[in-house]
Amino acid sequence: SVNAYPMSPVCARHTQWVFDQLEGKDGSDIGKRKIRALRENAIYLRERLNQMGMMTYGTYDSPVIPVMLFNPAKIAAFSHECLKRQ
Repeated sequence: SVNAYPMSPVCARHTQWVFDQLEGKDGSDIGKRKIRALRENAIYLRERLNQMGMMTYGTYDSPVIPVMLFNPAKIAAFSHECLKRQ
């Protein structure tokens, strides 16, 4: 974009550090463990939402879980419950 603001050097370096860690370039298995935990948590969340009767879409092990709330009145209540259970 023509009007985009550049990322600060500190943010850019931290972002690079995270990608290096996720790819294992730091010599540890932290990235692998974090990716595995994210996948397991996404699967668990999707299963629990389905057990509660929620309609979910998307790939089974994706951390992005679209949820269908067909009743507009449920949207605020769902949001409040999610925030309450952080």
